[in-house]
Amino acid sequence: MSVGEVHAAVERHFNMRVSRDSVNSCLSTAAKKASMRVERVYRGRYRLRNQEGRSD
Repeated sequence: MSVGEVHAAVERHFNMRVSRDSVNSCLSTAAKKASMRVERVYRGRYRLRNQEGRSD
């Protein structure tokens, strides 16, 4: 998913405006941690890892 797609989903989920920079920062931080389920595919694109830490 692109940062824009994630941003839109976050705003829909919370039913309020959320800073795109906040979403981008959270994704970037989460992708750096092996314990998180987010993986950076390439610049501006992310996907979820499966429970074993590998990409789905």
